Amino acid sequence: MLLDRESECREVDDLLEAGRRGRGGALVISGVGGVGKTALLDYALDQSADYVSVRTAGVETETHISFSALSDLLRPLLDHIDELPVRQSGALCGALGLSAPEDSDPLTLCCSVLGLLERAAVTHPVLAVIDDAHLIDARSAETLRFVARRLKDHRIVTLFAARDGEDTRLGEGGIRRLPLEGLGPEAARELLCASVDTPSPTVVTSLIRAAGGNPLALSEYATRVSHDRLRGAEPMDAPPAPGPRITEYFSRGARRLPEDSRWALVVAAASDADEPGMALEEFEQLGIASSAFDAAEAEGLVRVDGTRLEWCHPLVAAAVYHEATSSERRAAHRTIAEARAIAEADEVRCPPKQALHLAVAGLEPDEEVAHVLERAAGDALHSGAIPAAVGLGEVAARLTPDDGNRARRLVEAAEAAALVGRRPLAERLLEDAASISDQRTRLEAARIRKSLSEELLASVTELTVQELKVARLVAQGATNREAGEALFLSARTIEFHLGHIYRKLGLRSRTELARSFASKAPEPADSPPSRRS
Repeated sequence: MLLDRESECREVDDLLEAGRRGRGGALVISGVGGVGKTALLDYALDQSADYVSVRTAGVETETHISFSALSDLLRPLLDHIDELPVRQSGALCGALGLSAPEDSDPLTLCCSVLGLLERAAVTHPVLAVIDDAHLIDARSAETLRFVARRLKDHRIVTLFAARDGEDTRLGEGGIRRLPLEGLGPEAARELLCASVDTPSPTVVTSLIRAAGGNPLALSEYATRVSHDRLRGAEPMDAPPAPGPRITEYFSRGARRLPEDSRWALVVAAASDADEPGMALEEFEQLGIASSAFDAAEAEGLVRVDGTRLEWCHPLVAAAVYHEATSSERRAAHRTIAEARAIAEADEVRCPPKQALHLAVAGLEPDEEVAHVLERAAGDALHSGAIPAAVGLGEVAARLTPDDGNRARRLVEAAEAAALVGRRPLAERLLEDAASISDQRTRLEAARIRKSLSEELLASVTELTVQELKVARLVAQGATNREAGEALFLSARTIEFHLGHIYRKLGLRSRTELARSFASKAPEPADSPPSRRS
């Protein structure tokens, strides 16, 4: 059974069983590229050992050659061609290039193909599989469509696989459709983790969201993303770069766009990879008119829902972003950063996601930019957005020209990484800091490294950010009401979180919680990292 395809497999099984009983039929399996259409066809072939199976696939370079797909599909059955009436066998031989073409009407040819399948199904049921049916030539599609609608009294099953929006040659014509969607979260996690050792849960969640449940994209991520990034030791691209096949499919429509529309998509992809929708007003502030997305909407790449722009699939954003040149990507981030006035005076408080645009747009060390990013990291840490603080802090350090400040910022980023359980990244940042810093910073790095005990990571970092905040306040003696007021939560919600905290840490009381945090908790999560000199 295919992963997360139980109902689809049952539908194929039912159709095959009906074919065995002389109640055949046809099915069009549809979906975006990489969603698993071919895998479902393979499943059908595996379940049909008692069938005579024939298979073909559409080829883009042969779409102009009449009957090319039909010729491939029927070749194994040509021993039965002499069993057909003379007129039908002549029409079929002429169409398949086995004799001089005959001036026969289309109905005769269609009946000859149905008749050939009927003759082959006398001893065993017949399964005809057509992959990439959106690419088969028009005459083959016309003939197979005719046959597919006339199988209910035969031991013949026909399965087509076609991409969404590209299967017009099959038409509606009464052929039942089976749309394939992306895998659910649990199945996607299982597929991704099957080929990756000890991946970071945060990274896994990010990749699943980026892939939209697409099995091929998940498989490519598992092999293309570096081991350190999968473990959380290296920062992940946002959006993550898909593999070449996924990029080819999801960016194809963008290549046909006018330049202003393609640029608008690049900016949209760079704007906010984590947001499900973006306000058109934001793009107008970037100098991009809403009409720039009209062509992209016509291509099925985006849709405009009222005043918001949404990607038809998250992989469209990833493909468009990574097919753009590196200079185009930097220019897009620079456009966003400048429009939002990120790099103004020091007094400006820079939201973490906006600050990242400034980071990506810059290549050279720049203390002004690094300082803005450091402050944004502190704000993110103070608000509980610790993963964002990690990324911002690391980039701030990388863009710092002075060794002393760079080492200090690396240590602070390591603290934040340790707080969310990203031990490999924290270790690497501390090693980098120790290699360039003075004795005082090396001692501070050693202190943090000591706090990265396996016991701490196995307990405290099991908590969510919200649970960690609640645990710290309660461990410091706050009542449910006091903790709730500090976190803008009700006392009842605090009690709910405490139940989860006790269970995750194996504790039974506030006293045990206070004792646990007093002995091994890192510095409070709701305070910005200290500014060491």
